[in-house]
Amino acid sequence: MDTPGTRRARKGGMSALPSLAILPFRTMHDGLLRADFANCVTMRITETLKSVKAMRVISAASTMNLPRDMPVTEVGRCLDVDYVLRGQIVRAEQTLYFTQWLYEGSSGNLILEHEVECGIGQLEGFERDVLARVVADVRLPLLENEIDRIMARRPRKESAYELALRAQVCMCRLDRRSVTRAKGLLERAIAKDPDYATAYAWLARTYSIRIGQGWSTDPIADAREARRLAECAIARDSENAVALATAGHLLSYLDKNYAAGERLLRRAVEACPNEPLGWLMLGATLAYTGRPATGRKHVEYALTLSPLDSQANFFHNFAAICCYADGAYEAAIGHANRAFELNPRYSTTLKALIVSLVGSGRVTEAREYAAALRKQEPSYNAERAASTVPFQDRVLREQFLRQLRTAGCFDVPRSVQRSRRGA
Repeated sequence: MDTPGTRRARKGGMSALPSLAILPFRTMHDGLLRADFANCVTMRITETLKSVKAMRVISAASTMNLPRDMPVTEVGRCLDVDYVLRGQIVRAEQTLYFTQWLYEGSSGNLILEHEVECGIGQLEGFERDVLARVVADVRLPLLENEIDRIMARRPRKESAYELALRAQVCMCRLDRRSVTRAKGLLERAIAKDPDYATAYAWLARTYSIRIGQGWSTDPIADAREARRLAECAIARDSENAVALATAGHLLSYLDKNYAAGERLLRRAVEACPNEPLGWLMLGATLAYTGRPATGRKHVEYALTLSPLDSQANFFHNFAAICCYADGAYEAAIGHANRAFELNPRYSTTLKALIVSLVGSGRVTEAREYAAALRKQEPSYNAERAASTVPFQDRVLREQFLRQLRTAGCFDVPRSVQRSRRGA
């Protein structure tokens, strides 16, 4: 039978780290706890354990939406993890009772069952207890000063922390209403504690998501605000991985300042190797700057950190860009098709799909998607395309533009041609 140790030995590399998924805690509801309380607790535990650099922890964006009754062995197989943590919360007056169960992912065997109690509003002691016990049973040699480092990143005002957690829970759903609600919660968190870096970092992400999802009415202004907020976060916490990844990607993609962007992105993955955004955005920048094979490995590793991510279309979109830059057109088409299935509104995916189809000789199919692109993004023309192609290499940029032109992306609709002639 496979054990966590033998599975890790076969994997090698970053994936050889012991891996853990934290499933949403259950609440024995008494009608008094806030409806999203259990999800916020789950997010607290996930964010705490993600800071352990010697362990691979699955992002909450993948675990929050799993069926509550999914068997442990199915979770282990689906997320490819060694360990699964489940929990239950019971409230009795002003005391909360937490029970945690740690299972082996492949066999479903129970490794740890532990109960701890704490007063409402005193959750930090509970988090510290869970952190210490889980890492002990996963057999990680985590020192007390490392635990102190992980637990130190809390704002002075607990309400700001809770608001930011609730915002992250909202963002796991990735629908327009939830992201808008998250934005409001994060703005309230910053108003309560203007020094809380995490709130700035995730608020920057809401602007970036709005651009990527096509919800922004002014992408240039939103990109500027995302950059400002990310810089605010970094100024308050130079190791905030979400802020570093967001700022690094904006520098690389929008400003074409690849070197500065890459420096921030490498700081992101070093600060928190369990944050998929850092690996994902770094992979894209490597593809932009002539290292697509390595970039693809980084994107694929990001996907192991959040294999069921609510924003999985971004992962497949960046994988398609890496494959395209590497000349692997069929692989690029596969990833672009998957991204398009997950989110047909994201026009960047259409562009990656079109150029890859032309590159593989499938021009007729490319023309069909080009028609969809013209309809979805009517302002996209040759001039705008030339200013937004992300690749540093001049030959690759020209090839990208030529393939867009071959597919008819810049064709002027006949109705517009007639109106111009009439004028």
